[in-house]
Amino acid sequence: MSENIIIGRNPVLEAIKNGRPIDKLFVKSGPYDGSLKKVIGEAKKSKILIAEAAGQKLDQMADGGNHQGVVAVAAMYDYTTPERIME
Repeated sequence: MSENIIIGRNPVLEAIKNGRPIDKLFVKSGPYDGSLKKVIGEAKKSKILIAEAAGQKLDQMADGGNHQGVVAVAAMYDYTTPERIME
């Protein structure tokens, strides 16, 4: 599994809350339960692109790990602004 793939509800939620740049969030198609709703809510607040995916795709992305219906693709690079560079 690639180091930019984050699997599981709590790890994904913590990555979002800590400001880790996330390119895209994949969630299992279907009804969302408690903690998955929270992950999706935080992703929306952070303006992260969210896509539904079949369980098989998530299984493949997680390379057999327990994804709990959610996989985040973190940015490979931490992008910055010209202002931050000038600091």
